[in-house]
Amino acid sequence: MINTSTNISTKKNRVPKIDDGIIFALDHPVSSSGSMVRDLSEIAEDIFKIITKSIELSSKETARMLVLYVIMTWFIDSLLYVAYILILSDGAGCGKSSLLDTIEPLVFHPFKTSSASSAGISALMTCRPGTTMLIDEFDNSSIKDSTMRAIINSGNDVEGGESLRASKDTKGNYTGFDTKNSFGPKIFAGLSIDYPDTFIDRCLIIKLTKAENRLVINRYQRKAFDNEQITVDLRNLVEQCSQEYQAILYRLKLPEEFSNRKGDKFHPLFALLKLSKNEKFRKAWYKSLLFYARSSEYNDKPVCKQERFAKHVTELIKRYNHKGEYILTKQLLDYLNAEPLEFRKEFSTIGSHFTARRVGYLLGLVNIKPTKIPPTNVRGYRTEDFF
Repeated sequence: MINTSTNISTKKNRVPKIDDGIIFALDHPVSSSGSMVRDLSEIAEDIFKIITKSIELSSKETARMLVLYVIMTWFIDSLLYVAYILILSDGAGCGKSSLLDTIEPLVFHPFKTSSASSAGISALMTCRPGTTMLIDEFDNSSIKDSTMRAIINSGNDVEGGESLRASKDTKGNYTGFDTKNSFGPKIFAGLSIDYPDTFIDRCLIIKLTKAENRLVINRYQRKAFDNEQITVDLRNLVEQCSQEYQAILYRLKLPEEFSNRKGDKFHPLFALLKLSKNEKFRKAWYKSLLFYARSSEYNDKPVCKQERFAKHVTELIKRYNHKGEYILTKQLLDYLNAEPLEFRKEFSTIGSHFTARRVGYLLGLVNIKPTKIPPTNVRGYRTEDFF
């Protein structure tokens, strides 16, 4: 079992005692022994406020799912399976890194990084069991590498998270083997790219866009939202309710739509709601989980920006009834620059005007390359590459 009470009494955040002359509010205890434990509903609402004040998510249902996931990380000892969180956006400046910064102090045993190898993930999860990994810039990772994919795909199952590695002596000779376990909660953030289906299938998806209300929260203001009391409350909750939670996990039955992998991902979140004595909270958040589980945000496979652009170009070629083996770059630019302003702003970089360089970059990311059109040196694209 993981000791969830480590580092509570360090000098920085030592838990005050009654004889310190501090008056405690009955609904906000700060020690795990002999104190009233706050109801899960109160803790969840506090975390919800912190997240929604910092980041604009697509819906309150998505925010509530994330809150329950944050709380779930503290009960990692009770879990046989843990889903991942994948935070996506089509471009920069949508709040992916800010969201990781916001939830980092709230999850259990956080370890945040912007780069991780398969060996590094295995070593960390073996040396620090129960760690919640937060991996930023995941679109730049080697997720398509077979070793990395195997480590990630096995790391959400407590019985399938072992990887086998050869061990060497001081002279570099192979002397045996080591097993490393990568099981534990992981939160990834990155641009929308073509992630493997096996990875997506293990994730709860959060899709971020540019904030509509234009409310800018800088990192100093966001830091002011930190509430160390929440982590104390969560430790208290785990100490009192871990056995009850484990019992709920084994007897909980979900609707038929939550079968197989989908059931594995949502089961721990629904089980958490049973720990609350607040019936109104349980009903409202249960409906929110159902709403998220049925939403397009969760169910639709993420489509990267460049794939959407290539698909739109294909539709343009059909719309203008273009014939021939090739399409000139100039002709394609004329088609694109005649599109509505909203489309041009989304995909172009210089004002709202497409350039050959920009089109070549976007199409190159989906392996559609420009070529010289024989017998001239005029550049364009093979029409068949879009179909």
